[in-house]
Amino acid sequence: AYGTSPRFVIEVAISSQARDLGKKALSYARTGVPTYWVVDTVRERTTIHTDPTPTGYGTVRTVPFSEEIAFEGVAVNLAALVA
Repeated sequence: AYGTSPRFVIEVAISSQARDLGKKALSYARTGVPTYWVVDTVRERTTIHTDPTPTGYGTVRTVPFSEEIAFEGVAVNLAALVA
């Protein structure tokens, strides 16, 4: 499956956060999606998953909207995007 998956997936979680951070994250990791973001507009934060393995993502971090996120050389300001 590696090499046939999208390079980047973004989910905007409103009521689906538990599923997005659980089953979907595992599914995306297993299929080799290198970067998966779950954007939580209620709590104003983004959970970033990287380093996929067959058992889940090796690196998971949560970033508040107030911080820029670097992705492939581009600074992303979610606070400005969702305002």
